Amino acid sequence: GMSRSAILTRIIADICGLPVQVACEPESAALGCAILMAAHCEGGLTRATRTMVRHTTTAPDPGSHERYQAPYVKWRELFDKLDDIEL
Repeated sequence: GMSRSAILTRIIADICGLPVQVACEPESAALGCAILMAAHCEGGLTRATRTMVRHTTTAPDPGSHERYQAPYVKWRELFDKLDDIEL
């Protein structure tokens, strides 16, 4: 779903400062089933996964990563405070 958004994957990579890998196959459940079947018939899970899984990688932009750091720290502080809230 959301991984199909190039903008979202770009933002996640920039915030985290890490490359984001996005599967090329939109039907991940069906691909997983096919991988398990292939693993049984063709030499193991690692081989089947390496053969059948394709992805693209979005690398972070260092300048954008730097700009996101202060707002991300603030967000983390607010998020962590949610544990103290009782409804």
